[in-house]
Amino acid sequence: RAGFDGDAFNDLPILLTGNGPGIDTFTDRLGEALASAGHANYGPVSLLPLHQWQDTITPGRFPAHLFNFCKGRYKTGSFLSQYRGHLIACVLLMGIAFSLGVFDLHTKNTDLTSQVNRIRKTSMDIYKRSFPESKLGAGHAPLLLMESKVKQARQSRTGNESNALGPGIRIRVMEMLNELSGRIPASIDMEFTRLALNHNRLVLTGLTPNFNDVDKVKGLIQASPRFKNVSIQSAETDKTGKQVRFKFIVEI
Repeated sequence: RAGFDGDAFNDLPILLTGNGPGIDTFTDRLGEALASAGHANYGPVSLLPLHQWQDTITPGRFPAHLFNFCKGRYKTGSFLSQYRGHLIACVLLMGIAFSLGVFDLHTKNTDLTSQVNRIRKTSMDIYKRSFPESKLGAGHAPLLLMESKVKQARQSRTGNESNALGPGIRIRVMEMLNELSGRIPASIDMEFTRLALNHNRLVLTGLTPNFNDVDKVKGLIQASPRFKNVSIQSAETDKTGKQVRFKFIVEI
C-alpha cells in the first residue's frame, strides 16, 4: 500500500494472522513457494495470533482523519481532480450569474437616466410655455425658477411686492456693517461673530458681557431707518458663564 518498489521490502518478514484450520500448513507452504519462486530476499513467513486491533490496518479500510500516502489503487483522489467537472460548472454558473447581475444594473441605470432626461425635458418645455419671455440658461433648474416666479406673482397679487427687493436693488454688506457700527457706541463691549444676509433678513450672532447690553443693542438697531424689525432669537450664557451669546433676526 505504500507504493514503493518490491526491493524496498527485502529482508522484511511476512506476517500472517488467522485461526482457521490448516493455517500452519499454509504458512509453511507460502515460505517454500516464495523460496522456490526466487524470492529468497523476503524474510521468513511467520504466523501471529489474531488480535482485534489488526482489523484497523486492513487494506480495504480507510480510517477517518488520517493522511493517505498510498499510491495506485489505494490512493485517495484529490478534491480538485475528483470534482473537476463540478467545479468548472460551478465557476461557469457563478460567472453567468455575475454577468447577468451587472447587465441588470446597467439596464436599470440606463432606464433611470432616460427617465431623468425625460423629466428635465418636460419641465423645460413647461417653463418655456409658461414664461416665454424668460430665458433659461444652462444648468438652471426649471422647477426652482418656476417656484420663484409663482412666489413673486403671489406676492404681487397680495400687495406684498414692496417687501421683496426689485431686480435693480442690491444690498451692500459694507453699508450694513457701517450702519451697525455707527449705531453701537464704544461704551458697549460687544463682538459680532457671524453676519448672514438671506431673503431680506440679516442674522447677527455675537458675544457681550451681560443681558442688559443685548437689550440696548436691540433698541439701537431697531431705531435705524434701514431696518424694519429686530427680534432676539436667543440669548444665553456660554460655558464659562462670563459672556452672553445672542442672536438677532433683523428684517431689512
